[in-house]
Amino acid sequence: MSTLIETQAVQQALALAQTLLSTDSNRVGKIDGKPGTGKSTIAHYLVAQLGAVRVCAYQGMSTKTLMIDLCAALGLDVTGGTAATQIARLRPRVNNRLVIIDEANHLKWPQLEGLRFLADEAGMALLLMGTDLMNRQFRTPQTGVYLAQLASRIGAKTLHLTRMRRIDEGQAYVLQPLFGKVDRATAKRFMQVSQGYWRDSVELARACQRLMAPNGLSQLTTEIVDTAALWMAEGRKGDAL
Repeated sequence: MSTLIETQAVQQALALAQTLLSTDSNRVGKIDGKPGTGKSTIAHYLVAQLGAVRVCAYQGMSTKTLMIDLCAALGLDVTGGTAATQIARLRPRVNNRLVIIDEANHLKWPQLEGLRFLADEAGMALLLMGTDLMNRQFRTPQTGVYLAQLASRIGAKTLHLTRMRRIDEGQAYVLQPLFGKVDRATAKRFMQVSQGYWRDSVELARACQRLMAPNGLSQLTTEIVDTAALWMAEGRKGDAL
C-alpha cells in the first residue's frame, strides 16, 4: 500500500494545489476535514507530486518556531534570530514554492498572519490543512478581525474532506485496487468497520492483507474483515493500557 490510491478527494486536492501555483495573486488555499479523512496522506502526496514542502504544526507552536521549521524544510541553514529574522530569510526562497502547513488548526492568528505575509509579499503558494478548529478562528469575533485578510485570500479556494459514505466508493477507491473483485456483502462489512474514514480503511486493509498473505488467500471475505477488525481492536486496547 505504498502507492496512494487517487481518490476523487486526492484529485481535487491536486487541482487546488496546481491552482495556487498557477495564479498570480491570492495564492492561499485551505483543505479541512475531520480526523482520519486523509489530510496528512494528501499532504505527503502533494509533496511528492509537486515538490512542495510540508511543515506540521502543533499546539503552542510560536511564529519563530514555525518559520525555523519552514527554513529547515526548504533546506536553509537554521540559525538564531527573531521571527522577523526568519521571515526575512525566507522571503527570497519561497517564490513559486508550494508550502503545506499540516495540522494548521493548531496555529493562532500571529502565525497565520506571518504565512499570509509570505504569500502576499514573497509569492509563496500556501495550502493550510487542518480540522474544523482551523475554520473557527475565521468566524470568531476575537480572532476573525485579525484574519480577515487571510480569509479574503482563500476565498473559494477550499476543499472539505469527508468520509466515504457509499459502498461503491469503498469498492472503487480501496477494495478493488487492493483486492480485485470483492462481493458486495464483504464491501458492506468493510465499510461498516472502517465507517468510511480513509485512515481506518487503510489500516483495516493492511490488517486484511497480513491475514491473507501467510495463508495464500486471494479473495477478501467478511470473515477476514471481521478477524482483521478484531486484531485492530485488540491492538488499540493494548496501546491504551
